[in-house]
Amino acid sequence: MQSLSRGLARALLPVLGISFAAVACGSDAEDDGGLIVGNNDDDGLQSGTGSSGTGSGSGSGVDQDLDGREPNGQCRALSLAEGCSGSVFEGEAAALDLLLVFDESGSMSTKVDEGTGATRIDIVRGALDSFLRAEESAGIGIGLTYFGHMPLKETSCDPKDYRNLAVPFGVLPDHAEEVISALEAQQPTGETPTGAAIRAACDLAVEHRKEAKSAFTSILLVTDGEPKAPATPDCSPTLKDAIQAAQTCYEETGLLTYVLGVGPSLTNLNKIAEAGGTGSAYLADLDNQEQVLDAFRRIRISAQIPCDFEIVRGSTSEPLNYDESTVAYVDTACTYAGFARVDDAPACAKGGLGYFFDNPDDPQRIELCPEACSEVRSRGQQLFYSLGCPLDVDIIK
Repeated sequence: MQSLSRGLARALLPVLGISFAAVACGSDAEDDGGLIVGNNDDDGLQSGTGSSGTGSGSGSGVDQDLDGREPNGQCRALSLAEGCSGSVFEGEAAALDLLLVFDESGSMSTKVDEGTGATRIDIVRGALDSFLRAEESAGIGIGLTYFGHMPLKETSCDPKDYRNLAVPFGVLPDHAEEVISALEAQQPTGETPTGAAIRAACDLAVEHRKEAKSAFTSILLVTDGEPKAPATPDCSPTLKDAIQAAQTCYEETGLLTYVLGVGPSLTNLNKIAEAGGTGSAYLADLDNQEQVLDAFRRIRISAQIPCDFEIVRGSTSEPLNYDESTVAYVDTACTYAGFARVDDAPACAKGGLGYFFDNPDDPQRIELCPEACSEVRSRGQQLFYSLGCPLDVDIIK
């Protein structure tokens, strides 16, 4: 029953605005309405046939201002080049499984509101509750583990001591109550052995990915401070050790580590996120719960953007000029940015922010270079491409 619920929930994700769009040029169809890609509709697309996600047109008569928003608050539309016809296809959102690695160290009990007595952990729990129950999170798989819960002077730096899931993976929204209840039962207690927690989380996430055959399994570290355990003589966690743990996990398994830092002076956490393949940490100073909730939302969107995906061509028999293609993304500020094409994976080391086809003559897949992947996942909210005709976007140098 759970697998059926998961399938239905994930089928709805594109309708909730979590998708990537594909534009295939060269269709025989004509439509005076113009072919545009953006997020003017609920599904992030606007096309000649409405909600079906397909359409075609000449690309004429479309607003070319690619930065900023429409009066209704939605991002301005993006059109194909003048005179290019094609079809728009709605992409399926990536199925995401997220392992929460939650900091239960004593500093999470720091008060952030003297009037209400709210602490850091209260704010984060409240934001997480809203995130887990939100419609946009339906279909996401969530597991939970935590660290910093051992008494002072008894902290362990052995990853084996953190390899037990506090809450096994389950699918939202049905699984939200169990995760929230488990966090509510914990009280901030100990120190911050971040590196050991990341290593254990990496093992747990790899096991889950293998068992569930989940291609999009990622780690989300939620913490309020620098790794340390000054009260425990035989455990000396450091920021360098946490960075190494995230880097090893990413390089050896491909798992991404996202970081949500809550509290003041957390810019050093960017180094953990960068090592974990996600560019930079999401930092919230805890002025309000909405700021933390927004960080959770942005992490969800980022984690569901693919960096390796199958090409959708549409119904066209005309040959395509693959040299006239575009891969680009739009960020949360409604700014479009494109990537340059490189020859192959080894060329990524020279080109940096680029993409390549699996087969230049008859491409079936598009792959982003590692740096481009990190760029999209730290800034993007939607990824799209055109084949055989350019899109009018600035290429990142």
